[in-house]
Amino acid sequence: MRRSIVPIIAFALVVVTACSCSVIQSAKPTARTKSSAVARQETSPAPIADLPVWRRTDRVALCTQLGWWDVTHGNVAKPRIALTFDAGGDAGATATILDELKAAGLHCTFFVTGQFASDHPDLVRRMAAEGHEVGNHSDTHPKFTTLSEQQARSQIEVADARISALTGMSTKPYFRFPYGLKSNDLIRLVNSMGYLSASWTIDDGDWETGITPDKVHGNAVSHTGPGAIILMHCGSLVEGQVLPRTIVDIRARGLSIVTLTECLMPGNEVPARSSPGKPVESVPEHASSSGQP
Repeated sequence: MRRSIVPIIAFALVVVTACSCSVIQSAKPTARTKSSAVARQETSPAPIADLPVWRRTDRVALCTQLGWWDVTHGNVAKPRIALTFDAGGDAGATATILDELKAAGLHCTFFVTGQFASDHPDLVRRMAAEGHEVGNHSDTHPKFTTLSEQQARSQIEVADARISALTGMSTKPYFRFPYGLKSNDLIRLVNSMGYLSASWTIDDGDWETGITPDKVHGNAVSHTGPGAIILMHCGSLVEGQVLPRTIVDIRARGLSIVTLTECLMPGNEVPARSSPGKPVESVPEHASSSGQP
């Protein structure tokens, strides 16, 4: 009797073991499927339509249409003006200015020195991250009329390297001379390096010692009109105080506040020039493409 029971018990153990293995094997594919599903989750890239207008514009083609050289105003046939901010010294009101532009839903143009970029990298990264256009304002803000050609080139190239390392984009095609000091030869030099010389129509005087917020506001608003390029400074605490009122009052005059690129385009076939000279007739050899990195 005992001998007949043993085979039965052995058979039962084999059946139970086989069933257990089958259950374990059937569970494994389910686990793998869940894991691969999680791994495939990705963030979709932003549509190009979400980029600021200046990023969707061929800025080299625009500068070619304008004849390169030096511009002091934008398209006077359109109700648009450009607020441009020079960042060449202390951080000053830069964070406040960025806050106010963001609150107003504006993209503007900043001209940054290489030294400012090195001293305040987070602010420069923020300019780019929030959709502002960033141009070249030299490396150390010298008077270019006192420099040799090689020194001038170095100032522009070093600044571009420092700034683009933070923004991921070249500072081309806009360069603003420190203090606005330039000559025909210097304009030709920056043109040959792929930069349009960007001057201004109105200086709101925010850099002047003892100037009041009302005076700065008046300078910016009272004299502005279609195509105006307004010079402002990131280091001015007065600018930070008055900017919200300036934005409101410029808009109240029926003017849109835009980047330099938008202010220049299109229909400004004969841009004003701050000094006489023959414009470059073709795209400079070292010009980069529009707003792309």
